[in-house]
Amino acid sequence: MKKKKLLCALVLAFMMLFAVPAMSPGLPAVSEVQAASGLTAPSLVSVRPYGKTKTVLRWKPVRGATGYRVYRRTNGGKWQAQKNISGYRNVSYSDTKVVSGNKYTYTVRAYRRSGGKVIWSSYQVRGVTTIAGLNYLKINVYRKNLYVGDYYDLKINGTKIRPTWKSSNSGIVWVYRNGRILAKRPGTATITASLGSKKFTCKVTVKNKSSASSKLARDYSTLKNYISRYGRTDGAGNKYLLSMYQGGDLKFIVRYFKKTDQINLRSVLAERSEGIQIVTDILVNAVKSKDATVKNIVTVQGLQVNSYTRLYVPNYREDDNLAFYMGGKTAPYEVSDLGGECLNLTLEGCHDLIRSRVGLSIGELGFTSF
Repeated sequence: MKKKKLLCALVLAFMMLFAVPAMSPGLPAVSEVQAASGLTAPSLVSVRPYGKTKTVLRWKPVRGATGYRVYRRTNGGKWQAQKNISGYRNVSYSDTKVVSGNKYTYTVRAYRRSGGKVIWSSYQVRGVTTIAGLNYLKINVYRKNLYVGDYYDLKINGTKIRPTWKSSNSGIVWVYRNGRILAKRPGTATITASLGSKKFTCKVTVKNKSSASSKLARDYSTLKNYISRYGRTDGAGNKYLLSMYQGGDLKFIVRYFKKTDQINLRSVLAERSEGIQIVTDILVNAVKSKDATVKNIVTVQGLQVNSYTRLYVPNYREDDNLAFYMGGKTAPYEVSDLGGECLNLTLEGCHDLIRSRVGLSIGELGFTSF
Protein backbone atom coordinates (compact mmCIF):
# COMPACT_ATOMS: atom_id res chain seq x y z
CA MET A 1 0.00 0.00 0.00
CA LYS A 2 2.21 2.82 -1.31
CA LYS A 3 5.17 1.52 0.70
CA LYS A 4 7.72 1.93 -2.10
CA LYS A 5 6.49 5.46 -2.90
CA LEU A 6 6.72 6.52 0.72
CA LEU A 7 10.24 5.17 1.12
CA CYS A 8 11.37 7.08 -2.00
CA ALA A 9 9.85 10.26 -0.59
CA LEU A 10 11.63 9.55 2.68
CA VAL A 11 15.02 9.36 0.97
CA LEU A 12 14.42 12.74 -0.75
CA ALA A 13 13.36 14.34 2.52
CA PHE A 14 16.46 13.17 4.35
CA MET A 15 18.75 14.28 1.51
CA MET A 16 17.26 17.76 1.83
CA LEU A 17 17.55 17.90 5.62
CA PHE A 18 21.04 16.49 6.13
CA ALA A 19 22.92 17.52 2.97
CA VAL A 20 25.57 20.24 3.43
CA PRO A 21 25.36 22.91 0.73
CA ALA A 22 28.54 23.74 -1.15
CA MET A 23 30.01 27.22 -0.71
CA SER A 24 30.79 29.30 -3.77
CA PRO A 25 32.88 32.48 -3.93
CA GLY A 26 30.98 35.68 -4.68
CA LEU A 27 32.01 38.35 -7.14
CA PRO A 28 33.55 41.51 -5.67
CA ALA A 29 31.31 44.53 -5.39
CA VAL A 30 31.59 47.06 -8.18
CA SER A 31 31.38 50.80 -7.64
CA GLU A 32 28.62 52.54 -9.54
CA VAL A 33 29.77 55.02 -12.22
CA GLN A 34 27.96 57.39 -14.49
CA ALA A 35 26.82 56.09 -17.84
CA ALA A 36 29.23 56.69 -20.67
CA SER A 37 28.03 58.55 -23.71
CA GLY A 38 27.09 56.18 -26.52
CA LEU A 39 26.69 53.07 -24.30
CA THR A 40 23.05 52.61 -23.40
CA ALA A 41 21.57 50.55 -20.59
CA PRO A 42 20.62 47.03 -21.73
CA SER A 43 16.91 46.58 -22.37
CA LEU A 44 15.71 43.65 -20.25
CA VAL A 45 13.48 41.23 -22.16
CA SER A 46 12.39 38.63 -19.59
CA VAL A 47 13.30 36.47 -16.65
CA ARG A 48 11.59 33.12 -16.19
CA PRO A 49 11.79 30.26 -13.71
CA TYR A 50 12.78 26.81 -14.98
CA GLY A 51 12.22 23.86 -12.68
CA LYS A 52 12.68 24.56 -8.97
CA THR A 53 16.26 25.86 -8.89
CA LYS A 54 16.91 27.77 -12.09
CA THR A 55 16.00 31.11 -13.64
CA VAL A 56 16.92 32.42 -17.09
CA LEU A 57 17.40 36.14 -17.80
CA ARG A 58 17.42 37.63 -21.31
CA TRP A 59 18.17 41.14 -22.59
CA LYS A 60 18.76 42.93 -25.89
CA PRO A 61 22.31 43.46 -27.18
CA VAL A 62 23.89 46.89 -26.75
CA ARG A 63 25.78 48.19 -29.78
CA GLY A 64 29.42 48.87 -28.99
CA ALA A 65 29.50 46.76 -25.83
CA THR A 66 32.38 44.39 -25.07
CA GLY A 67 30.29 42.46 -22.54
CA TYR A 68 27.79 42.63 -19.69
CA ARG A 69 27.61 42.33 -15.94
CA VAL A 70 24.54 40.71 -14.33
CA TYR A 71 23.28 41.88 -10.94
CA ARG A 72 20.74 40.24 -8.68
CA ARG A 73 18.89 41.01 -5.48
CA THR A 74 16.97 38.51 -3.37
CA ASN A 75 13.62 39.24 -1.72
CA GLY A 76 14.13 43.00 -2.08
CA GLY A 77 17.68 43.05 -0.71
CA LYS A 78 20.76 44.81 -2.08
CA TRP A 79 22.12 44.42 -5.59
CA GLN A 80 24.91 41.84 -5.84
CA ALA A 81 27.12 41.30 -8.88
CA GLN A 82 26.64 37.77 -10.23
CA LYS A 83 28.69 37.30 -13.38
CA ASN A 84 30.61 39.04 -16.15
CA ILE A 85 29.61 37.85 -19.61
CA SER A 86 31.94 38.58 -22.54
CA GLY A 87 30.68 39.13 -26.05
CA TYR A 88 28.29 41.61 -27.62
CA ARG A 89 25.77 38.91 -28.64
CA ASN A 90 25.82 36.84 -25.42
CA VAL A 91 22.57 38.19 -24.00
CA SER A 92 21.28 35.53 -21.60
CA TYR A 93 22.20 34.32 -18.14
CA SER A 94 21.13 31.09 -16.40
CA ASP A 95 21.10 31.40 -12.61
CA THR A 96 21.26 28.01 -10.88
CA LYS A 97 21.97 29.41 -7.41
CA VAL A 98 18.37 30.14 -6.53
CA VAL A 99 16.03 28.72 -3.90
CA SER A 100 12.47 27.77 -4.74
CA GLY A 101 9.95 30.24 -3.34
CA ASN A 102 12.33 33.22 -3.19
CA LYS A 103 11.86 36.38 -5.26
CA TYR A 104 14.78 37.40 -7.47
CA THR A 105 15.21 40.70 -9.33
CA TYR A 106 17.83 41.10 -12.05
CA THR A 107 19.39 43.96 -13.97
CA VAL A 108 22.30 44.24 -16.40
CA ARG A 109 25.01 46.78 -17.19
CA ALA A 110 26.93 46.84 -20.45
CA TYR A 111 30.65 47.63 -20.51
CA ARG A 112 33.26 48.50 -23.12
CA ARG A 113 37.01 48.30 -22.82
CA SER A 114 38.77 51.32 -24.29
CA GLY A 115 42.41 52.34 -23.90
CA GLY A 116 42.95 50.27 -20.79
CA LYS A 117 39.78 51.62 -19.17
CA VAL A 118 36.36 50.04 -18.63
CA ILE A 119 33.39 52.21 -19.50
CA TRP A 120 30.05 51.22 -17.95
CA SER A 121 26.49 51.86 -19.04
CA SER A 122 23.66 52.75 -16.70
CA TYR A 123 21.09 50.07 -15.77
CA GLN A 124 17.37 49.60 -15.29
CA VAL A 125 16.84 50.44 -11.63
CA ARG A 126 13.62 48.41 -11.23
CA GLY A 127 14.98 45.37 -13.07
CA VAL A 128 12.85 42.36 -13.87
CA THR A 129 11.54 39.98 -11.23
CA THR A 130 10.55 36.34 -10.96
CA ILE A 131 9.94 33.76 -8.26
CA ALA A 132 12.10 30.65 -8.39
CA GLY A 133 10.12 27.43 -8.66
CA LEU A 134 6.91 29.41 -9.24
CA ASN A 135 5.29 26.68 -11.34
CA TYR A 136 5.83 24.15 -8.52
CA LEU A 137 4.19 26.23 -5.79
CA LYS A 138 0.70 25.13 -4.75
CA ILE A 139 -2.21 26.51 -2.78
CA ASN A 140 -2.87 24.51 0.39
CA VAL A 141 -6.42 23.53 -0.70
CA TYR A 142 -8.22 23.62 -4.05
CA ARG A 143 -11.75 23.15 -2.65
CA LYS A 144 -13.20 24.05 0.71
CA ASN A 145 -16.59 23.38 2.33
CA LEU A 146 -17.47 25.73 5.18
CA TYR A 147 -20.46 26.52 7.34
CA VAL A 148 -21.70 30.08 7.76
CA GLY A 149 -19.46 31.83 10.28
CA ASP A 150 -16.45 29.56 9.74
CA TYR A 151 -12.95 30.90 9.11
CA TYR A 152 -10.12 29.20 7.23
CA ASP A 153 -6.56 30.23 6.35
CA LEU A 154 -5.49 29.88 2.72
CA LYS A 155 -1.80 30.02 1.85
CA ILE A 156 0.67 29.26 -0.91
CA ASN A 157 2.92 26.43 0.20
CA GLY A 158 6.62 26.67 -0.50
CA THR A 159 7.07 30.45 -0.25
CA LYS A 160 6.93 33.24 2.31
CA ILE A 161 5.95 35.83 -0.29
CA ARG A 162 2.44 37.14 0.30
CA PRO A 163 0.20 36.96 -2.77
CA THR A 164 -2.70 39.25 -3.64
CA TRP A 165 -6.04 37.68 -2.66
CA LYS A 166 -9.43 38.26 -4.28
CA SER A 167 -12.92 36.78 -3.87
CA SER A 168 -15.29 36.34 -6.79
CA ASN A 169 -18.18 37.10 -4.42
CA SER A 170 -17.32 38.88 -1.18
CA GLY A 171 -20.93 38.62 -0.03
CA ILE A 172 -20.54 34.83 0.21
CA VAL A 173 -16.86 34.49 1.13
CA TRP A 174 -14.76 37.40 2.35
CA VAL A 175 -10.99 37.13 2.00
CA TYR A 176 -8.53 39.14 4.09
CA ARG A 177 -5.12 40.37 2.91
CA ASN A 178 -3.36 37.51 4.73
CA GLY A 179 -5.44 34.81 2.98
CA ARG A 180 -7.91 34.15 5.80
CA ILE A 181 -11.44 33.59 4.51
CA LEU A 182 -14.79 34.08 6.25
CA ALA A 183 -17.94 32.21 5.17
CA LYS A 184 -20.70 34.84 5.26
CA ARG A 185 -23.76 33.22 3.65
CA PRO A 186 -24.68 30.05 1.68
CA GLY A 187 -23.37 29.87 -1.85
CA THR A 188 -20.18 29.34 -3.84
CA ALA A 189 -17.24 31.68 -4.46
CA THR A 190 -13.78 31.31 -5.97
CA ILE A 191 -10.80 32.73 -4.11
CA THR A 192 -7.87 33.69 -6.34
CA ALA A 193 -4.30 34.31 -5.21
CA SER A 194 -2.01 36.14 -7.64
CA LEU A 195 1.71 35.63 -7.23
CA GLY A 196 4.11 36.76 -9.93
CA SER A 197 2.71 35.59 -13.24
CA LYS A 198 0.70 32.71 -11.74
CA LYS A 199 -2.78 32.49 -10.28
CA PHE A 200 -3.94 29.95 -7.68
CA THR A 201 -7.63 29.25 -7.05
CA CYS A 202 -9.74 27.65 -4.35
CA LYS A 203 -13.46 26.97 -4.80
CA VAL A 204 -15.32 27.59 -1.53
CA THR A 205 -18.83 26.25 -0.86
CA VAL A 206 -20.72 27.67 2.11
CA LYS A 207 -23.65 25.88 3.73
CA ASN A 208 -25.94 26.42 6.69
CA LYS A 209 -25.34 24.14 9.66
CA SER A 210 -27.74 21.20 9.69
CA SER A 211 -28.69 18.11 11.64
CA ALA A 212 -25.63 16.33 10.25
CA SER A 213 -23.87 17.05 13.53
CA SER A 214 -26.27 14.76 15.45
CA LYS A 215 -25.52 11.82 13.12
CA LEU A 216 -21.80 12.51 13.47
CA ALA A 217 -22.14 12.33 17.26
CA ARG A 218 -23.97 8.97 17.00
CA ASP A 219 -21.30 7.53 14.70
CA TYR A 220 -18.50 8.61 17.05
CA SER A 221 -20.37 7.07 19.94
CA THR A 222 -20.74 3.79 18.00
CA LEU A 223 -17.01 3.64 17.28
CA LYS A 224 -15.98 4.51 20.84
CA ASN A 225 -18.33 1.93 22.31
CA TYR A 226 -17.08 -0.79 19.95
CA ILE A 227 -13.41 -0.06 20.74
CA SER A 228 -14.14 0.08 24.47
CA ARG A 229 -15.91 -3.29 24.36
CA TYR A 230 -13.87 -5.32 21.86
CA GLY A 231 -10.52 -3.55 21.60
CA ARG A 232 -7.16 -4.60 22.98
CA THR A 233 -5.60 -2.67 25.88
CA ASP A 234 -2.28 -0.82 25.58
CA GLY A 235 0.21 -0.08 28.35
CA ALA A 236 -1.57 3.15 29.29
CA GLY A 237 -4.96 1.44 29.60
CA ASN A 238 -6.35 2.76 26.29
CA LYS A 239 -8.39 0.47 24.05
CA TYR A 240 -7.50 0.00 20.37
CA LEU A 241 -8.15 -1.96 17.19
CA LEU A 242 -5.25 -3.31 15.11
CA SER A 243 -4.64 -4.59 11.58
CA MET A 244 -1.28 -5.72 10.15
CA TYR A 245 0.13 -6.27 6.66
CA GLN A 246 3.42 -7.32 5.08
CA GLY A 247 4.52 -9.46 7.99
CA GLY A 248 3.96 -6.69 10.51
CA ASP A 249 5.95 -4.05 8.60
CA LEU A 250 2.74 -2.08 8.06
CA LYS A 251 0.28 -1.57 10.92
CA PHE A 252 -2.89 0.42 11.34
CA ILE A 253 -4.26 1.27 14.78
CA VAL A 254 -7.51 2.95 15.79
CA ARG A 255 -7.31 3.94 19.45
CA TYR A 256 -9.71 5.66 21.82
CA PHE A 257 -8.22 8.10 24.33
CA LYS A 258 -10.92 8.21 26.98
CA LYS A 259 -9.22 10.97 28.96
CA THR A 260 -9.31 13.48 26.07
CA ASP A 261 -12.29 11.86 24.29
CA GLN A 262 -10.32 11.63 21.03
CA ILE A 263 -9.84 9.01 18.35
CA ASN A 264 -6.22 8.27 17.42
CA LEU A 265 -5.72 7.04 13.86
CA ARG A 266 -2.20 5.65 13.53
CA SER A 267 -0.01 3.96 10.91
CA VAL A 268 3.40 2.40 11.48
CA LEU A 269 5.50 1.71 8.40
CA ALA A 270 8.83 -0.08 8.92
CA GLU A 271 11.72 -1.37 6.84
CA ARG A 272 13.55 -3.17 9.62
CA SER A 273 16.52 -4.30 7.54
CA GLU A 274 17.28 -0.64 6.73
CA GLY A 275 16.55 0.76 10.18
CA ILE A 276 13.60 2.82 8.88
CA GLN A 277 10.33 3.55 10.67
CA ILE A 278 7.58 6.10 10.01
CA VAL A 279 4.87 6.66 12.62
CA THR A 280 1.91 8.87 11.69
CA ASP A 281 -0.73 9.92 14.23
CA ILE A 282 -4.02 11.74 13.62
CA LEU A 283 -5.88 12.99 16.71
CA VAL A 284 -9.50 13.84 16.01
CA ASN A 285 -12.97 14.31 17.46
CA ALA A 286 -14.95 16.11 14.79
CA VAL A 287 -17.97 16.32 17.10
CA LYS A 288 -16.08 18.72 19.39
CA SER A 289 -13.72 20.35 16.87
CA LYS A 290 -13.40 20.38 13.09
CA ASP A 291 -9.61 20.65 13.41
CA ALA A 292 -7.41 17.56 13.67
CA THR A 293 -3.74 17.33 14.66
CA VAL A 294 -1.32 15.31 12.53
CA LYS A 295 2.13 14.22 13.72
CA ASN A 296 4.76 12.42 11.66
CA ILE A 297 7.86 10.85 13.24
CA VAL A 298 10.47 9.50 10.83
CA THR A 299 13.49 7.49 12.02
CA VAL A 300 16.31 6.42 9.72
CA GLN A 301 19.27 4.62 11.31
CA GLY A 302 18.99 6.63 14.50
CA LEU A 303 18.27 10.01 12.88
CA GLN A 304 14.81 11.34 13.70
CA VAL A 305 12.66 14.02 12.09
CA ASN A 306 9.46 15.22 13.76
CA SER A 307 6.92 17.23 11.76
CA TYR A 308 3.33 18.23 12.35
CA THR A 309 0.36 20.03 10.86
CA ARG A 310 -3.34 20.67 11.38
CA LEU A 311 -6.19 20.01 9.00
CA TYR A 312 -9.84 20.99 8.74
CA VAL A 313 -11.61 17.63 8.91
CA PRO A 314 -14.71 18.16 6.70
CA ASN A 315 -12.68 19.65 3.85
CA TYR A 316 -9.57 17.50 3.74
CA ARG A 317 -9.03 15.81 0.37
CA GLU A 318 -6.42 13.31 -0.74
CA ASP A 319 -4.95 15.84 -3.20
CA ASP A 320 -4.64 18.68 -0.66
CA ASN A 321 -1.13 20.04 -0.23
CA LEU A 322 -0.79 20.65 3.49
CA ALA A 323 2.31 22.39 4.78
CA PHE A 324 4.03 20.54 7.62
CA TYR A 325 6.08 22.31 10.28
CA MET A 326 9.25 21.60 12.24
CA GLY A 327 9.98 23.56 15.39
CA GLY A 328 7.52 26.30 14.48
CA LYS A 329 8.93 26.82 10.97
CA THR A 330 7.65 25.56 7.63
CA ALA A 331 9.31 22.23 6.80
CA PRO A 332 11.10 21.65 3.45
CA TYR A 333 8.61 20.65 0.77
CA GLU A 334 10.10 17.14 0.66
CA VAL A 335 9.13 16.68 4.33
CA SER A 336 5.64 18.06 3.66
CA ASP A 337 5.22 15.76 0.65
CA LEU A 338 6.21 12.76 2.76
CA GLY A 339 3.88 13.88 5.55
CA GLY A 340 0.99 14.17 3.08
CA GLU A 341 1.60 10.69 1.68
CA CYS A 342 1.73 9.22 5.20
CA LEU A 343 -1.44 11.10 6.19
CA ASN A 344 -3.36 9.65 3.22
CA LEU A 345 -1.99 6.17 3.87
CA THR A 346 -3.14 6.40 7.50
CA LEU A 347 -6.66 7.50 6.56
CA GLU A 348 -6.99 4.75 3.92
CA GLY A 349 -5.73 1.99 6.20
CA CYS A 350 -7.78 3.09 9.21
CA HIS A 351 -10.85 3.44 6.98
CA ASP A 352 -10.49 -0.22 5.95
CA LEU A 353 -10.00 -1.27 9.57
CA ILE A 354 -13.04 0.65 10.84
CA ARG A 355 -15.18 -0.49 7.92
CA SER A 356 -14.35 -4.17 8.45
CA ARG A 357 -14.79 -4.14 12.23
CA VAL A 358 -17.45 -1.52 12.97
CA GLY A 359 -19.19 -0.93 9.64
CA LEU A 360 -18.42 2.81 9.59
CA SER A 361 -16.33 4.85 7.17
CA ILE A 362 -13.85 7.66 7.57
CA GLY A 363 -16.44 9.92 5.98
CA GLU A 364 -18.90 9.13 8.76
CA LEU A 365 -16.28 10.32 11.27
CA GLY A 366 -16.20 13.76 9.67
CA PHE A 367 -13.77 13.32 6.75
CA THR A 368 -16.61 13.91 4.30
CA SER A 369 -14.38 15.16 1.43
CA PHE A 370 -11.76 12.40 1.59
